Amino acid sequence: MHSPNSSDEGSDQLDSYGDYDLYYNQPDYPDDLLDSSPSASPSTRSYSDDPEYFEFYCMTAEEAKNMLNACIGTVCQKTSLSTAATKAVLRKRKWNVEDVVRCYHQDSRRLLIESDVEPHRVCSAASTSADVCPVCVCKAAPEEMASLACLHRFCASCWRMYLTVQLNQGCSTSIECMETNCHLLVLEDFALTFLAAASVELVEKYERFAFHDQIKTHPLLRFCPGTNCNTVFRVAVAEPKKVTCNNCGRSLCFTCGREYHAPTNCCTIQRWLTKCADDSETANYITANTKDCPNCHICIEKNGGCNHM
Repeated sequence: MHSPNSSDEGSDQLDSYGDYDLYYNQPDYPDDLLDSSPSASPSTRSYSDDPEYFEFYCMTAEEAKNMLNACIGTVCQKTSLSTAATKAVLRKRKWNVEDVVRCYHQDSRRLLIESDVEPHRVCSAASTSADVCPVCVCKAAPEEMASLACLHRFCASCWRMYLTVQLNQGCSTSIECMETNCHLLVLEDFALTFLAAASVELVEKYERFAFHDQIKTHPLLRFCPGTNCNTVFRVAVAEPKKVTCNNCGRSLCFTCGREYHAPTNCCTIQRWLTKCADDSETANYITANTKDCPNCHICIEKNGGCNHM
């Protein structure tokens, strides 16, 4: 004789076996439908779902140089600017080729003035006989004097010395005219003319610094800060996202170039680093100039004699 609950127990046991069969006897689905790896097709996996995903490319220095030269060549073809002037204008305009070409055809003189390639007004022409260099106060023949578009004339020796000093201080494309309050830029071809007469090393140094300036002024390019690493990051849109060098493995924030600091923005991390630096200087001053009172242990400083604290 069966108990009243025997049928219920049997049905529960059958249900458990049914669950077992459903779990272990599933039909075989194609592997591509179950694949969630990064190599899956775009229809099954979207990188846009990842808030940390950021598309960037690691370029060699030569590839970056070729890209910049292509921009320079395009502007030169569509305008009558020299290569040196084109480089200066592109740096000023953040390498926006379309903007440079448009502004050039609208008002070329205004574009060159805003880029510090041409002066607002030209000084009076110097005499055609022997001139006196305003720097060394020495007479020189007219062919030994040189000037930018502003016509502020200086002797070749002073130009060469001035450019060498500026270059050794880390300047290249930002070097200005020697005349006081004249902010006209010394263009690349002008600078290389005098540096070549000094040494080949100075020419190579100038070209290296100039290339770094070009990368710094391009909003979509950034050098990898890794030691002895020449990788250049290239992005489609500049954002404070993480980029990682495929050469040295260094990771950083593309916008500010510091160590990646998400979720803090670049301005906040800059203020924090500044505060930490200020606190460190304060701590150094306290250590060097104060001592604790032996009785109350308050930090004291002697600043007016033995009895002044």
